[in-house]
Parts: sequence; structure tokens; C-alpha cells
Amino acid sequence: GFKWKSSNLASCRCMICGDSKRNKSKTRFYFYEKKGGFFVKCHNCDFGTTLSKFLEQLDRPVFEQYTLEKYREGTTGRNESEPEYRFEQPKFGERKTSTAVIKREPLSIGLSSLSELQEDHPAVVFLLRRQIPRDKHHLLYFAPNFSEWAKTIDPDKQLGKEPRLIIPIVHEGRLIGANCRSFDPKSTSRYITLRKEKSEERMWFGLDRVDSTRPVVVVEGPLDSLFIPNAVAIIGLGKCVTLPKELGSDPIFALDNEPRNRELVKTMQELLANKRTICVWPNTVAEKDINEMILAGTSAETIHKTIMENACYGASAVFKLMRWRRC
Repeated sequence: GFKWKSSNLASCRCMICGDSKRNKSKTRFYFYEKKGGFFVKCHNCDFGTTLSKFLEQLDRPVFEQYTLEKYREGTTGRNESEPEYRFEQPKFGERKTSTAVIKREPLSIGLSSLSELQEDHPAVVFLLRRQIPRDKHHLLYFAPNFSEWAKTIDPDKQLGKEPRLIIPIVHEGRLIGANCRSFDPKSTSRYITLRKEKSEERMWFGLDRVDSTRPVVVVEGPLDSLFIPNAVAIIGLGKCVTLPKELGSDPIFALDNEPRNRELVKTMQELLANKRTICVWPNTVAEKDINEMILAGTSAETIHKTIMENACYGASAVFKLMRWRRC
């Protein structure tokens, strides 16, 4: 779909977001000149950078040819210093400022934590089978009658009486909701989310425990977050434009390893459009989430190292995401 519109403006279909798959006539990826330098920009996904950096990621031989031609013309580096994305690899060292992690008392929510139950209790057995670390059992609770307890959070909810695992969502010392997991693998509602405060735009599991002065990892599943140091779980996918201060200035979003999940891919694209850092899982990882990786024999330390080594943003992340989707 590439076509020159003038001597310094061209357009084609966007190979980054694939916006023209339904309508082949759309060409929203532009090549344009600005102050003597060439840039690229998609008016659908907002990807943008210099032409040099775009070619370097897309086609190395063409990039080298382009660089050579610029050198011969004496235009190397001219006016191509306005990238809209960061291209340096992220640095995950200690931050200069530091604040102590607030230690909170156990929640009083009318339920027993899993650490208070006997080893042979079905809920404890469930956690042990999933290899949930024992030192995290006190963060999880057991509701023998889910319907009865759910009304203490949301009186309008009409839910089943089956037992459920309760994962409390706490923000600034107050209970704002809960992620409630069924023990029945055949349940049609494996996870039910309760909101105590309807005004909360998005809920995060673990905000009360992370240290924003260190790299924070954001994952999808609350149970997955229990394996990774300084991690939180986002409850439900969707736009993440505004992040809570507890996540620090540059959290790493290590979402599930599901390249065929359209909603997941869209969320990752939106994160990149908002200049966030994501983990693009390497093709050596076959499992779809962190708990599955643990059950497959991968250590938590190895998973954390993989996340840190594959954290990326900007143009490099966009291209890694493209390759990941095609695997």
C-alpha cells in the first residue's frame, strides 16, 4: 500500500498495529519530512520515530544502505533527533529516593486466612498443589459460604453459596474489593471480582506491599504475583493511562504469554503507546502464565530474571511484540 503523496510525504498500511487488515484501502502509516530530516508516524497506534531508527529495526541491510547514502550526501544525523519513543534499554538499578514499605496488620474481614487453617484443609491443599509460597498464605482467605460473605462487600450481589478462595484488594489501608476464585475447575465463573468502592477505576492486588523505590513488576493473576518479588497484579485488562503512585515511575508489565489473545495484545499495544515498559516473553517460554511456569519446573528466580532481561519499551518493544505475535 506504499505510495508517495508528494516529494516529502508518503503513506502505507501500518505494519506495527495491523490497522488495515479489515480495510485494505486504509494507509495511516506516514513517512514525512520535518526540518530536513525524515520521520515515520502511524495515525492509528501513535507509533513514531526517526526513519533511521525505524529502518534499523525493520531491515538491517536497508538501514546500512540508507546510512551509507546519507554519509555520501553529508547528511548523516541531520535533524533526526526528535524521536517520540525512548530507545535506550531500561535500567533497573536502585532509585535515589527511598521510602520504607508500610507493614500492615492482618485484615479483619470476617474470614480465616489460609495460614490459620490445617495442612489437610482443602483450600490449603489447593495452594500447595499450585506451589503457592507458604509465606504468602496469610494474604489469602477462605470463605466457606461465598454468598453470605460477598454481601458484606456488595449487598446487591446475588451469588452462589459454594466455598471460594478470597484474595483481598487493599489500597491505602482500606479494603476496596476482592478477587474470588472458585475451587471447582469446571466452574463457569472461576473468578468473580467484588468492588466495595464503585469509584475505583481499576483495582490492583499487592499495592500495600510493594516498594516503589525498586522495580515493580505488574502481572495479570494475583496468584502469579506471589512468586515474583515486588510484584502486583492488575485485576482485569484494559487501559492503564493513570497508574497508582505505589508502582513507581516505570513499572514492568509482565502480562500473560498468550500471543493469540487479542485483548491482551491490544492492552500491550496501548501500554507502549503510553510509553510504558513491557516484558515480551521469549519463544523459549511455552507456558501461558507464571504459575504454569512454576508447575513446569521453572524456578521463581529464573522467571524473575527472564522478566528483567526481556523488559523493553519504545520501538524495540514494538518490533519484539510483532515477532511474539507471529510465533
